[in-house]
Amino acid sequence: TGSLTSLGTVQYMAPEQAVDAANCDSRADIYSMGVTLYQFCTGKLPFESEDRNELRRMHAQDKPLPPSAHVKNIDPKMEQIILRCLEKRREDRYSSISALALDLEAVLKNRILPSTLDQDRRFPGKDFCKKKFPSREQNSWKKYCRILPGGIILCALLLAGSVFLLKNLSSGKKERAETGRNRVPAVTPEQVLETLAKKAVRLAEENKFEEAARVFTNYNGPFAEETRAKRLLLAQGYRISGEFLLKESLSGAKADTDSDRNQ
Repeated sequence: TGSLTSLGTVQYMAPEQAVDAANCDSRADIYSMGVTLYQFCTGKLPFESEDRNELRRMHAQDKPLPPSAHVKNIDPKMEQIILRCLEKRREDRYSSISALALDLEAVLKNRILPSTLDQDRRFPGKDFCKKKFPSREQNSWKKYCRILPGGIILCALLLAGSVFLLKNLSSGKKERAETGRNRVPAVTPEQVLETLAKKAVRLAEENKFEEAARVFTNYNGPFAEETRAKRLLLAQGYRISGEFLLKESLSGAKADTDSDRNQ
């Protein structure tokens, strides 16, 4: 088309395509593919308006709702692909339709997206290394000789720092372990008896008086010795209550009131 001419279906039009269709490349098609994928997965368009000019503005300026806002269980990797296709700046989209196809294939096969392993995007220092360390044909060995001592010193410093850090971490773990062994339990004898009593009461409500008594006699946790006398006394009380109710059921007698039974 001629310069400064808009050409395309406005609902699927990339921001740069709405300004100058002659200045577009394949990344505008990737944007349109992103709109199609968005609609395919959610049943909705990322931007909707009856006004064509408003639609162009929305594509150029507004951020689309994530597909998960419409479909809660959408694959997060699929959502990542769609949103990358819909980036406003074409430099932030997929560089080619082949790269997009590889990510889509990875979603279908439940694999890691190849684009997330793109070294150029994750490690921009790669180009720096190429400039700093040119090929043998581009430079002489003298530059390598100047760089090498600094690299050795840097590696030595990193190694020393790692050893120091590991030593401190190991000593810190040892101190925490010793502190943990010497630490006094953060409970009191009264709290121990209260906890045991709650378990025993639940069993007694089911007429399991012998099991309720064993809650006290079998305890061997914190303050076992300090609470021993009280625990034995409480256990004996539950056994007496059990024997009393057993005799009552055999004789056919009943307690006069609920308060008598509770007592």
